[in-house]
Amino acid sequence: MRTIVILGNGFDIDLGLNTKFENFISSTHFIKYSFTPLMNDIRDNYQKDKRRWCDIEQIFRDLFIYYQNNPSQDLFENINNSWLMINKAWGIYLPEITELDKIKIKKTSCAYKFLEYPKSKSLCYTFNYTSPYYLAGFKDKEEPTPIHGWFEPREQTNKGFMYRIPDELIIGIDSNAINPNCKSVELNHIVKKNHPRYGENNFINDLFCSDNIIIYGHSMGITDSDYFYDFFTALKNGILSHKNIFFVTYNQTSMLDIEKNLEQMGFSINELKQTENKFSSIYTADGQSNPKFIDLLTLL
Repeated sequence: MRTIVILGNGFDIDLGLNTKFENFISSTHFIKYSFTPLMNDIRDNYQKDKRRWCDIEQIFRDLFIYYQNNPSQDLFENINNSWLMINKAWGIYLPEITELDKIKIKKTSCAYKFLEYPKSKSLCYTFNYTSPYYLAGFKDKEEPTPIHGWFEPREQTNKGFMYRIPDELIIGIDSNAINPNCKSVELNHIVKKNHPRYGENNFINDLFCSDNIIIYGHSMGITDSDYFYDFFTALKNGILSHKNIFFVTYNQTSMLDIEKNLEQMGFSINELKQTENKFSSIYTADGQSNPKFIDLLTLL
């Protein structure tokens, strides 16, 4: 049976990396590039409502929808310039905080056990920008295929040359935010699907063709819905069946967040469970010895 693994930021966090947008907003890099009203709003309001203001892509999505109905030059410049600044700051922040002498890999985590476990028949894709095997010390293993781009670890760059800021990382929103009745296209470049490197791999085809789908640390947020919408629609309508879908997340609360995000995408977890597909939840808070997690590893 074919297995596909999909890694989200929760995987990197479980591994011990400070790759949350929350960490980014609190960093000097974000503050340094806070030239726009939106970036200042994110920084200032983050302390008041962390849950809302840490989701940078969702904020861009909300403003994108608002702009289509209320276009103005000031709003365009605020959104566009903020998007450019965040891309630049993110491209500086990530390589620096993942330097080997600055990280502390959590070897007791499920993520580390996942990297340690031998794989023979599974495909692995990542929505993260990091190289988890390299960072965890497994330098002889092949890295996951990146969905949103990748940057070269600092230690692997040629000494004596200036480190190049990654400029092809995909940060943005989903195409479902586009109003088909709106003629404004000035901001459509922030839609991930319009990025020149979108769809360079076989992810969506492999997702459809796999029997076991392991979603590890991905929140299923709507800004990534272009990658998943057709798949869950096929499950819901009975076009795809007998799939084993595993959500590997921190605990029951984070699983509820995933369910809410699926509902925002248009899918009820209860309706999905009534199809001829099996849905399972595995919590990393239960540790490496969790029998469900151990059984999951055997699918790799």
